Amino acid sequence: MSRWQELWKSAAVREQWSTPDRAVIALAARLQHEQKRRVYDLGCGPGRHTLYLARQGFEVYASDHAPVALTYCRQRLAQEGLVATLTEHDMGVIPYPDRFFHAVIAFNVIYHGLYARMQQVVATVQKKLTAGGYFLFTLLSTRHSHFGQGIPVEPHTFIDPEAEEKSTPHHYSDQEEVLLLTRGMRLLSVEEVDQRAWGGKGTGGWHWVVLAQVPDAGQPQEADPSRV
Repeated sequence: MSRWQELWKSAAVREQWSTPDRAVIALAARLQHEQKRRVYDLGCGPGRHTLYLARQGFEVYASDHAPVALTYCRQRLAQEGLVATLTEHDMGVIPYPDRFFHAVIAFNVIYHGLYARMQQVVATVQKKLTAGGYFLFTLLSTRHSHFGQGIPVEPHTFIDPEAEEKSTPHHYSDQEEVLLLTRGMRLLSVEEVDQRAWGGKGTGGWHWVVLAQVPDAGQPQEADPSRV
């Protein structure tokens, strides 16, 4: 956590991560059309998506494990006269009742750890979503330029002492793993996107952007490989 504390203190880093992702904007439009309004921003950082969703009139809840990120998020909310419920928690903790949220978003969050940890977080999110609720999240792709760098700790998971986050494990996923992680949900879309690296320079930052839905009665329970 101390490394994230330092990263979010940088105005340049906060500015780099200030623009809401187009996938979140698209999901917000879908939610508004369906008149669903209770959204959770898991690992919100300084609040780019929390702020956007609050501006759109959603009932927003958010959490992060870095207190400094929450401080900046609260300041921005206050400056704009916006309201959101913020809590300091590890990504594996969502302190709300089951079937509470219409959507959960988790951008650049759940791949920070071992694969079993990722599975636990996804399972927790599923329990917190209503029937028909959406989970929008990102994973590191095995096409990422950092894949294989550092110390291997399990298949597709590495700790890179030379990277920004130093001692934090990073797990990289292929298409098959995307399907495994979303088992039990309806897989609506999967896109492999080349995000820019820290500092806005360079390419090779391949991530999966995944939108899945908790099925209503009568919807398919398994992810559909044809959608990948």
